[in-house]
Amino acid sequence: VEARYYDLLPDHGWEVDLGHLRTMVDDRTCAILVNNPSNPCGAVYSKAHMIDIMRTAESLCLPVIADEVYAEMAFDDAFVSCAAATTKVPVL
Repeated sequence: VEARYYDLLPDHGWEVDLGHLRTMVDDRTCAILVNNPSNPCGAVYSKAHMIDIMRTAESLCLPVIADEVYAEMAFDDAFVSCAAATTKVPVL
């Protein structure tokens, strides 16, 4: 197994750099891991950004592994799960 790391955008609330994510995918890529809410930066992705992530996963034909262990610790921003942001992408 080879883990690859996509960039986050600190000037945009630590959102996923979707352009960079696309460059990390090749024929050996089997899934995208999404950590939301994020630790240690504390980012909670907006519904719009979650939809963008899921659309990217759909276009790449990749399932998403959702690390949402801190979902109950999102206090200031509304938490949107990966599964709630798509009906087309398998979410584990």
